[in-house]
Amino acid sequence: MSKDGKVVFTCTLCGRSKRPSEMALGGVLREPVIQLIRETYADWTIEDAICLECLHKFRSEHLRRLLEAEKGDLTSLDHEVIHSLREQEAISANSNGLQHSVCHRVRINMLDIAY
Repeated sequence: MSKDGKVVFTCTLCGRSKRPSEMALGGVLREPVIQLIRETYADWTIEDAICLECLHKFRSEHLRRLLEAEKGDLTSLDHEVIHSLREQEAISANSNGLQHSVCHRVRINMLDIAY
């Protein structure tokens, strides 16, 4: 619990305190993302929670690897698209309860398809 009485959790990857709505449980992640997290954090388990910012970084990396595996080296346009997705995810993570735009939901669905 934070100083102001709100419930907070600590991200097991970055160590930052976040509200429950800004966290994800490892058990709900797709296996390729779990494997990617474990490449960097070997002790991480699906019982651990991570913040959405960390999750978006690993999802973006997973997407980058999928694209690269499918068509070889990524073009500068591919890198721009991945960067744009990361930026939009960071913005939406900071929106603190604002309703996501239709475009954002479509991007999330596209990322989910990749997992």
